[in-house]
Amino acid sequence: MKKTLYMMAVFMVLALPMQASAEMMKKVEVNKPKLIAALYYADWCGSCKIVDPQVKKARARGDLDRADILFVTFDLTNKTTMAQSEMLASSLGLSDIFAKNAGKTGYMAIIDSASKQQIAKIDKTMKADDISKLITSKL
Repeated sequence: MKKTLYMMAVFMVLALPMQASAEMMKKVEVNKPKLIAALYYADWCGSCKIVDPQVKKARARGDLDRADILFVTFDLTNKTTMAQSEMLASSLGLSDIFAKNAGKTGYMAIIDSASKQQIAKIDKTMKADDISKLITSKL
């Protein structure tokens, strides 16, 4: 009898956190992004080494990470990272855009997530403030 009571108590202790977690997950709403900001990047790309830090500054200064923007990187450094990036693009519904631009690096495509159309482009000539303004204007 004691053993049965003990097992029931252990079950209750273990089951309670799982139930609470499941209820918390039901309450969490995930916003769908309005924009997808896709960085076409490669380790060997000189333009990427200019664009990437400016995008990072823009994200920090403009508080863009809290906006309805999904930032992704399509890494075209080698065959493995390119294949992974192609799968990521496919999962986001961006296969056409990826195929059209694959192989080109050193820029960020701003994509309307509903239409899956590229609506702007960020390149190495743009500074962080310009990038932040451009992205914000497309929201």
